[in-house]
Amino acid sequence: MLEKLRDRLRDFSLYIREVFQAVKKTEVAALATPFLVVAIFAFGSSILQLPEELRKSAFFNDLIRLIRKIPNAGPNIIAAPSPPPPAAQTPVEIAPCQLAPGHNCLVKVFFGTDRKPNSSPVIANYFGGERNDTEDPLTFGTVLVSIPAEHKVGHLEKPLPFFSADPRNDLVVLDLKVSSEAGFVSSLSDAVRESRDKEALIFIHGYFTKFDEAARRTAQLAWDLQFQGVPILYSWPSRGDPLYTADEASALWAVPHLKRFLQFVVQRSGAKTIHVVAHSLGNRSLMYALQQISQDHSSTVKFKQIVLAAPDIDAGIFRQLASAFPSTAERVTIYASSHDRALALSKLLHQSPSMGRQPQSTRALGTGVDLIDASVMSDDLFSFDHSYYAGNVEVLEDMSYVIRAGLPPEKRLLLDPHPSSGMPLYWTFRP
Repeated sequence: MLEKLRDRLRDFSLYIREVFQAVKKTEVAALATPFLVVAIFAFGSSILQLPEELRKSAFFNDLIRLIRKIPNAGPNIIAAPSPPPPAAQTPVEIAPCQLAPGHNCLVKVFFGTDRKPNSSPVIANYFGGERNDTEDPLTFGTVLVSIPAEHKVGHLEKPLPFFSADPRNDLVVLDLKVSSEAGFVSSLSDAVRESRDKEALIFIHGYFTKFDEAARRTAQLAWDLQFQGVPILYSWPSRGDPLYTADEASALWAVPHLKRFLQFVVQRSGAKTIHVVAHSLGNRSLMYALQQISQDHSSTVKFKQIVLAAPDIDAGIFRQLASAFPSTAERVTIYASSHDRALALSKLLHQSPSMGRQPQSTRALGTGVDLIDASVMSDDLFSFDHSYYAGNVEVLEDMSYVIRAGLPPEKRLLLDPHPSSGMPLYWTFRP
């Protein structure tokens, strides 16, 4: 119980700070979210004061050391001593990465993005939320993300407010390299060839997500799923602030670039199998990109597993676009939750339900499309219940069965059919 409270304190206080900073910069957001801000301030103002008041206390230092205590073995990527080596040094590659006390591993994430680069010397600020509105908007490269030795499955470890990130304790982007298209293809194909399963996993993030957070999430997913292939990020220009309508427009603007990137990875990576995981508003970009790919009758692009996590897309529009599934995916898995508060706000804004909010039958979508009701796994008072796909151990385990083993719902250990007799309309997690 105490450990859970520590996690909630840290995650909630950091979120409060980010919301206040974003709202301070955005008058429209401040007008659109006054009640949310007031509620957060009422609950969190005392939490924000904790680091300053307790920073020098023995209790606070003990609390930091005790925050994480469940080590986890992840995919075979790169090992590095702690503190991490300078960027100029090359970490030693071993398989699998053997975690030891006081050490961290580095996950190499390949990326494509249509964010505008700003050449900032600070890695976290190199790609902002502006669109790269040029003739050739895609930028390619790699990032190295640290995985702390005591990483806990489902956690995106980050420093407490007012503290600097420490690779020994936090997931941190330590290095970013931009490359030419030819250099990217060469490095990516080499990484795929050297991987155990010759597979790739493409992650597409959602709303309110900065580039460095998306890179960290990609690494965490690959690690927690114990994915034995190459993790790849596609990052569209989310502003990383609460201005939802701006992100909606950018997600649609990114569709042709995402289509090109998906085709590019399929045709030039050399991967035998490619999976795609999209979250939240990223599903909107993906669904339209898949529709465009399916309309190209000469296209040979087909993915093994597509996972749509908490899809923020109108349920009616989703059913129209789902006609692209038979030609673009072997199997599609949708995770939805009636407790998803972010999608409840989306429904209020659009006056129609999102596909990820309302567990419903997928029979009309054809075979090979499964909906998993994750409501019992996402009932957390301290969050928006929108990131359960990567933050809940059981959901990650089920996703691992999908991506690593290709198992249908009836063969996955954590699921029950709904209804329990006859042909299932969808599947639910066992409480």
